[in-house]
This record gives sequence, structure tokens and C-alpha cells, in this order.
Amino acid sequence: MNDIPHHAFRALRFTLKLGMIVYILLAAAAYTRLDSILAQYMLADAMKSYRRLPGLTAILALLPVFLIFANKIVDNAARIRAGLQDEPIPFSMNSILELRVLRHFSLVVFAIGFVVGVSIYTLEQILGLSSASVGILFTLFNIITGFLAPAMILSFLHHETASSIIAPNLVHDAIVEIGISRYITLIMIGGAVLGAIIALNHYVVAPKALEKIASDWFVQQRSGRDGLPFSFYVYHFAFNISLVTTGTFISNLFAFYFPRADEDSDESFQYGMDAAAREAITATLAGHGVSAPQSARADAEPLPDFSLLAAADTRNMGIETQKAFALALARADALLKSNKIDAGLALLAPFADETHDAAAYFPAYQRIYALKPQYELLQRLIAAAAHGHLPSYTLIRPELECIDPADLPADSVLPLAQFAARQQHYKMVLALTRQFAKNHPNHAQLIDIYILAARALAKSGAADKAQQLLQQLLARYPDHAKTAQIRHTLNLLQNQE
Repeated sequence: MNDIPHHAFRALRFTLKLGMIVYILLAAAAYTRLDSILAQYMLADAMKSYRRLPGLTAILALLPVFLIFANKIVDNAARIRAGLQDEPIPFSMNSILELRVLRHFSLVVFAIGFVVGVSIYTLEQILGLSSASVGILFTLFNIITGFLAPAMILSFLHHETASSIIAPNLVHDAIVEIGISRYITLIMIGGAVLGAIIALNHYVVAPKALEKIASDWFVQQRSGRDGLPFSFYVYHFAFNISLVTTGTFISNLFAFYFPRADEDSDESFQYGMDAAAREAITATLAGHGVSAPQSARADAEPLPDFSLLAAADTRNMGIETQKAFALALARADALLKSNKIDAGLALLAPFADETHDAAAYFPAYQRIYALKPQYELLQRLIAAAAHGHLPSYTLIRPELECIDPADLPADSVLPLAQFAARQQHYKMVLALTRQFAKNHPNHAQLIDIYILAARALAKSGAADKAQQLLQQLLARYPDHAKTAQIRHTLNLLQNQE
């Protein structure tokens, strides 16, 4: 329990990230609109005036907003569970979970809300319940839902099926996974925070706010204007922001106690994925030199597997950075093996951005490039290969063989071609150097590049073409500083005939 303050701070920091604040404001606005609709009906009942009241469609129009917010909450829990709590939160509704998975969640949330709403409405009509009684029923429903929501979310993240949200045995298992005593403690903390906010509002803020709203409403009525005063929306929007933010914080706090996605057993990795799908992913990674991840013990603190860094240039990387990188690679491999491709790639993405050298962080580049090639990754891998990083060169060799040399950075052509020549990949040398004079006629390395191309031609069995190329260089650049080198290379080729 001593880690609760630490996780609470992390949950608060995660909640206040820009990508989440946007959704909090959106949800608070929707709740404020709902409050205004209910308030207008209450005023209409009190005044026996039912002109220009919002219809059912006004309430139903808010439903997508609530579902989007609920989906974002679940996706955030998946991000925390995948170890992405320190990364920016995307503005998109889903960043870890696929839309088809979130559709299952939305369906169940909608179904629960519909069934409960219809049930309470039916009881109200049959039993003649008062508004206060209906309010008590809704409050009771919210308490039960609030108590079970974290376990329902964890159960859903485990199984990604609609039934897992409401299956009693699976929800119970989720509570046990978190720890019953810890679960109850977190519920009590969440309830205490919410209770404090509600009490502060009820005893301190609401009396003054309602007095202001009533005053503004009477002024508005005397002036002949219908509707609620602006102060009503300001008060309810501020109050709803505090409630939604607190609820989001509590949900995120629970997520920090969810078992990590990479700590699931190998059996759980098989869920929703047949052997062919697993073999296809493994084959794709293996084709780019990524071996299948080894299973790890879920009941022990993971130890960094430094063998995962074999292809990384770690000369300038501290030991702690190496440990963190190795652990991230192992976690990403586990996610990829479990067919959670988006989650695995998202975990690797921070190690393959423009601030991380492709040679040093090659294992991350390698995995991403194998499954989701990107132009920016290719450019950084080209730079690493040009500096002599063999794994980068090997990874992108198929692309280099067919790429238009005009698309390569001019300064990278010579080092790439030299590296290819050292590997005796003479066709690659010729592919990289073709039409260099046309693409970069005034480049300082032009002569060096064509001397290298001539040697590659000779090594490929086209000595006559190599001599022609060198003779053309002498004719075009008779006074160049490299003329002696050109003549020397030409003489060597002629003497070999």
C-alpha cells in the first residue's frame, strides 16, 4: 500500500495530459448540457409551462459523446497497462485498442444504460415512484457501477469481448488480480475524493452559485427571455469538470495496478489469434532478423535481456538506458507475439524517433520497419548505414537495390557505395551511383563516386565499361585533382587484360 502516493501522482499527471484534458472538457460539456435539459424540465413542472422544451433527441445526441469518453478511458487504461504512461496521449479515441474491440465495449455500455434506464422508468410508472425515489435508484446504480467499473475494464482488457465486461466470474477474477484489499482501499480513496468534492460543492460553492443563478434567472424572466441564465452553465460546467477529472483520475489510478500487458501468460497470448496468424507475425519479424520473443516469468521482476541489444550500437549508451531499452524491447516483443501489433509498435515508437540514432536503437527501428515501414525510418536507417552500421545496411538493402538514387541524400551516396563495395555487393554500388552526375552535377564527391563505380563494373566482369567510364572522366575533367587517381585505376584495368 506504500506505493499508492507514488501511483496517485503518476495517475494525476497522466490525467492532466493534453490528450485527456480535451476529452474531459468534452464530457463535462455534455454533462452540462444534460443538466440543463433536466433543469428545464424541472422548471416546466414547477411552472406548468411546457413550451419549447428539448426533446428526446437532444438527450440521445449526447450519447455518442459519453460513449467516446468511456472508450477513451478504456484505451488510456490499456496505454498504462502497456507501459506508455510517460508518453503523450494521442487525441484520437483509440491508440492501443482497435476500433472493433472498442465497439464491443460501447455496445455493452449502451446496453447497460438502456436496460437500467428502461427498468427505472418502468418502476416509476408502475409503482408511481417520486422523483426523489428515482434519484435514489440512479444513485444506487452509480455506486454499484463505480465499484465494479475498474474490474470490468480490466476483465475487458484481458479478454476483449463484450461478455467479459459483465461475466461475474471474470469480473471477480479481475478484482483478485488487483488484490481484494488493495481494490477496496482504492475504492475508498476514490469515494473519499469524490465525497470531498461533492461536500465542498454542496456546503460552500452551491449556495452562492444557486443564489446567483436564481437572481439571473429572475432578471432574465422579467426581460422576457426564456431559457437558463449563463451563470447556470458556468457553474455546472465547472462542477462537472471537477467530477469528470476526478473520475478519470480514479480510473487511471486503478490502471496503474492492473497487471502489465507483457506479464500475461503465454496462454493469454493465444487469445483471438490462430496458429497461422502467430506464424505470419513471427515469419515477418524473422525475415527482418527479429527472433521470436522468449516467455518470461510473470511472478518475478523482469530482468533485462541484453541479448536483445546485440545489433545496437551501445557505445554511447549508459547502462541504465540499456536496461530500460532492453526491457522495453522484451515488453514490445511480448505484445507483438500476442498479436497486439499497435500496442507493441506504440511502445517502440519513442525509441525510433528523430532524437534516437538508428544505429544505437536499431532493434526498435528493426521491429517497426519490419511491420510498418515508414519513409522517415528509412532515411534514418540510410544515415546509419552510411556511417557503417552493418545491421542497418542489411535491413534496408532490398530498398537500396531498387531506390531511385535521386531520392538519396547526396552526401550519403559515397559512404553507402563504399560500404556496399566492402561487402562485395557490386550491383548495389552500381545501383547507388547511377546517374549521380545528372542528379548532382557539381557535387564534390562526384569523381570519387565514379571511380568507385568503375571498380564495381570491373569486379562485375564489365572491365570494358569500367575503362570507358574512366576515359570519359579524364576527357570531361582533365584538370581535376583526382586525375592521377583516375589514370592509375585505368592503367590497372588495362594491365589486367
